[in-house]
Amino acid sequence: MVRLTTLCILTLLAFPVWAAPVTVQATMPTTNCDGTPITDMGQAELYSDASPIPYDDSYDCSTDNGAGTPPPPAGFTPVQVPGNVGGIVEFQLDLTPGVTYYFRVRVCDVAGNCSPLSGEINHVMPLPVPNRPTVIILGS
Repeated sequence: MVRLTTLCILTLLAFPVWAAPVTVQATMPTTNCDGTPITDMGQAELYSDASPIPYDDSYDCSTDNGAGTPPPPAGFTPVQVPGNVGGIVEFQLDLTPGVTYYFRVRVCDVAGNCSPLSGEINHVMPLPVPNRPTVIILGS
């Protein structure tokens, strides 16, 4: 069983401040933990929450000696998209303005072997900006 490497980069792209949709990008790995090229990329999984996502970041898949990767955090349902070896995948989300969100991603091969979760990033969804007020004069 070949283990996949951890994802490299997470990027968060927020649209203008009055919009709640965001795009989270993740750069997919090109090699397995043992250094061999990935030939059986399956899917990428995005975990997000309004609280930090608990996970043991000390796990090193290159030294696990076949012990397997830690399971994903309990209670989280990931957003899944097809993986793309060495490419960028995007996750489209609608998030609540004024809330800080935390994100982690992992990638799995077609057999279901998954990388450890990526490092965590966070983003505060901006609040909408009110329209400008209308001023009128009453009386003379």
